[in-house]
Amino acid sequence: MKKLFSLMALGLVVSNISLIAMPISTPNNVTEEVVVTDDYGIATIADILKLSNVSLGSSDTTWEQTPGYTYARVYIDNLKGSEPITIYLKDNNGKTFDTFTVAAGKTATKTYSDLTTSSRNDYAISSTTPSGVKNATASVRIGTDPL
Repeated sequence: MKKLFSLMALGLVVSNISLIAMPISTPNNVTEEVVVTDDYGIATIADILKLSNVSLGSSDTTWEQTPGYTYARVYIDNLKGSEPITIYLKDNNGKTFDTFTVAAGKTATKTYSDLTTSSRNDYAISSTTPSGVKNATASVRIGTDPL
């Protein structure tokens, strides 16, 4: 009886939360959106994968920071790189707001908050290496809550 009651309670909790996944595409990559809603259809958590393993080349790699999504997590994979890569994150106006270096054979993850206002903002990742050869990739996930 106790087990049955626990299963019924769990069923009620699970039925009050739904998970919706819908694809969205951006210029750089196909992305996925995950939104968790309560039983009233109100989104409680939302995040979007904006970039997924995009090669860092000679031009900037950009992502749109969707209005209302104030958090971003930037992941740089330099595992195949034979030299360090310096990353520059730029805002809508091209102003660098963060710079960091990822050693050869390493990865780095940086999290940012308050990146957008009520209007669309584009952010960019540019990079340099001592020789100019780049073997790194970038992934960016944005969210309505800390990632």
